[in-house]
Amino acid sequence: QHPDDAQIVNRVVGAYLAFGHFTNALQLISSHLSKSPDDVPSLNLEAAILIQSGNATAAVPVLDHVLTLTNLPLARLNRAIARIASHDFDAAEKDYRELEKSGAEPGPVSFGLAVVAEHRHDTNQAAMYLRLCLTNTPPGTALWREAGTRLHMLQPGPGTK
Repeated sequence: QHPDDAQIVNRVVGAYLAFGHFTNALQLISSHLSKSPDDVPSLNLEAAILIQSGNATAAVPVLDHVLTLTNLPLARLNRAIARIASHDFDAAEKDYRELEKSGAEPGPVSFGLAVVAEHRHDTNQAAMYLRLCLTNTPPGTALWREAGTRLHMLQPGPGTK
């Protein structure tokens, strides 16, 4: 009823996402973007929804566009995540390295670099980045728990070399 009211649109999108209705959320965001194609928050939200819905490959060009408009660290982080989900590990590493240079939050950056290292079967490097993630992430958070689990899985058990 109020397609031009950003607050209402955001609430409706939030409700759709809470119930896992990604298609409805994307339709609403797409409608808004047809009127404001360079709206960075909406583009970033569209990309995040695409990633969550399992369509990370489609999120990359959206985030490429966002990064032509602004150097928003969240957009670069989302693009790195989308690239990992799309198995483009070299490009993901470039984004994480750029985030590292820009002073972005080190926990998620270290975690992403650990995932890249794991893909390359470099367990020493992966373990180092996971330790950095644990050091730079608040204990008990989902990222902290995931980093701890991955680090534990990388360490050899008793009786193995």
